Amino acid sequence: MIGGGEFYMAKSSSKYLEDFMKAEIARMHATEAARRMEVAEGEAKREALSEALKIDDAKVLDQLMALELCASSVLALSLIPMVTVAWADWEIQDRERKAIMKAAAQYGIVEDSLAGKILEQWLTTRPGQEIFDAWTSYIKSLAENLDEAALAEISAKTIGRARSVAESAGGFLGLGSKISSAEQAVLDDLEKAFS
Repeated sequence: MIGGGEFYMAKSSSKYLEDFMKAEIARMHATEAARRMEVAEGEAKREALSEALKIDDAKVLDQLMALELCASSVLALSLIPMVTVAWADWEIQDRERKAIMKAAAQYGIVEDSLAGKILEQWLTTRPGQEIFDAWTSYIKSLAENLDEAALAEISAKTIGRARSVAESAGGFLGLGSKISSAEQAVLDDLEKAFS
């Protein structure tokens, strides 16, 4: 038979154990909720990255997610090749501007956004070489961390968009090459960045 003090200790131990178990269950629920939230945030980031780069390849996206790249930084960097090609001959033609703005709209860049304002600045005033150098460094870093297939896909899309901008100017009176020698030199530099 349990005496008064022993009964109190047993009752307080039981209460302690019950409180401990409730706290442990609450902690487990919180941990699971945090894990689910982290997964949802990761999926949202992955989807945003996929949309920004127009890439659906799960393996490429996995590698980019591992590098902790966010869509907004990739989005801004993805415009640099197009802008650089457009400025290759030291002026942006109306068709080049329209091609870049169309591409930006496809990326979801609106004029009022920060990316839209940066783009407008780049289309008004030729960016310095340091912008292209920063992009090249970014690509070299990607090249070190992506497998060959992933890098090839990003390269093809990037150079393809830049080539579209170069071709949009159309050559002199629609005759001859649609790409000027200055634009071709920039396209060659873009290809070198990926190798």
